[in-house]
Amino acid sequence: MFRFLKKILILNFKAGFIPAFFMKKIYLISVFLLLVSAGFSQAKIKRGCHSIRVFRQTENGDIFPRQWQQMPVNAYSSILPDSLAEKNLNILSDELDKYPLTLFRKLKRVYVFDSLAFFNKAFGGTYFKRNIYYTDRGFTENDIARKIHHEFSSILLKRYWHKFDQKEWKKLLPAAFQYKSKGVDALMTSDANLNFIDSLNAAGFLNPYSLYHLEEDFNSFAQHLWSGDPGFWQRIDHYPALRAKLEQVIAFYCKLSPELNEAFFRKLIQE
Repeated sequence: MFRFLKKILILNFKAGFIPAFFMKKIYLISVFLLLVSAGFSQAKIKRGCHSIRVFRQTENGDIFPRQWQQMPVNAYSSILPDSLAEKNLNILSDELDKYPLTLFRKLKRVYVFDSLAFFNKAFGGTYFKRNIYYTDRGFTENDIARKIHHEFSSILLKRYWHKFDQKEWKKLLPAAFQYKSKGVDALMTSDANLNFIDSLNAAGFLNPYSLYHLEEDFNSFAQHLWSGDPGFWQRIDHYPALRAKLEQVIAFYCKLSPELNEAFFRKLIQE
């Protein structure tokens, strides 16, 4: 019922500046970070004519869809401290700058919190329509980058579902395999785990969380792909089952923008 809340606290989550990439698209990717102050209440990340609004707090508190504010969801958030505001704006600017302008435009708002909870359980992030919600409580910059890409990948997957090859993806799943349930259900179990596990990697899954739903499976690849995680690529190059699914993930992004091929993503790998 609440499919938009299938995202769970990410426990294991660079920004890179690639001159050739920026020179190639300088007419498109001029990014301006507009700060009200170091402790902003809202700011903008602007490219071309499109701006993504970033909120740390709002005047009226009306930041969640009405259905989230009711039981049993009972959405709750707490305000991000001033000391973390600039850090998050810099990460958002760097990470979202990786996307072609056509995809950048698909994101409308980002809400950043100190804490975030649904169903009386802590969440690391979620999304709704064209908005991302995430928390920064003790997370590293890499953690946050992965959360941003994790949630944005859901927005893009939902928007362009018709471009995702479900039949080919299902062929890559183990015989008789069925996804367990919905991602939100993992919150109640020990499967709320995004650590790499060798036995699952050999079967084509990155972590226990990816076993719950195709979307979570896809998200797990996307978050590492866009954040340039070198450990992820080591596993891709080691496990054929992971490699096969990654090719489908990249094929999806290539349909959205032809430049998003493996060579593009390999350039994002952190050194």
